[in-house]
Amino acid sequence: MVEQISMLALELDAREVARLAQVHGMRGVADEGYALHAALRALFGELAPKPFSLDPSSAAQLGRVRVLAYTAASEVELLNAMDSATRDDLLPTFAAGDPWFRPLPTVFARGQRLRYEVRVCPVRRANRSGDVVLGGARRTRFGKGAEIDVYVVDRLRAEESGTPIESSREAVYADWLSAQLTRHGDAHLDSARLVRFQRRRFARRGAPDGNGRRKRRRIERPDATLAGQLTVGEPRRFHELLTRGVGRHRAFGFGMLLLRPAG
Repeated sequence: MVEQISMLALELDAREVARLAQVHGMRGVADEGYALHAALRALFGELAPKPFSLDPSSAAQLGRVRVLAYTAASEVELLNAMDSATRDDLLPTFAAGDPWFRPLPTVFARGQRLRYEVRVCPVRRANRSGDVVLGGARRTRFGKGAEIDVYVVDRLRAEESGTPIESSREAVYADWLSAQLTRHGDAHLDSARLVRFQRRRFARRGAPDGNGRRKRRRIERPDATLAGQLTVGEPRRFHELLTRGVGRHRAFGFGMLLLRPAG
């Protein structure tokens, strides 16, 4: 039996979300993904939904932000979690309205075509020694476990082989997304266009040190939004892909596949 998942929409007070980010040591870093991650954890605890996405149509509307997310928790479970948060005065601080739920289909049809939009962080991780093997004996050294923009990897591979760099950023990211959908959701990418792209600086907290403190570190990563059409393969795996999300940093606003009927 396929687990029921729902679309959750929730409006949050933008100023209070920014204040929470400062409490977590994110002052001076424009990273709404981390701020929203912290707000959802404060409201829902272990039931905090991911992947989630900031609804761009809600930007700066009366000082509110609208978050869209997929969740396997029931409406009752999430409302109870929010009620518990009121004991710590969190609900009136963050939530600017009641959440809205819409159940998704429990079964997608094989061969079903859907329009999609997804914000992703298209990176490839170096291996444990910090190497990215590009082919043959050539190895390019990065920091151990580093995340490298897949477009940069593609350019390095072209330089190694001595061939002209022909693939556009859009084409490289489309190939990366196609591999992600095939591997994790048995879905076929029919088309993809690069809607938005920028290099973004994010704030993350590292592993605890000997004193239990977690230092803040700043990272720069590709931030890309792709849109187009896909075809569903094995329905159960595609359903699992929606709850998992696409790529890395899914807990911070990346990887949510927003879907609508094709045509």
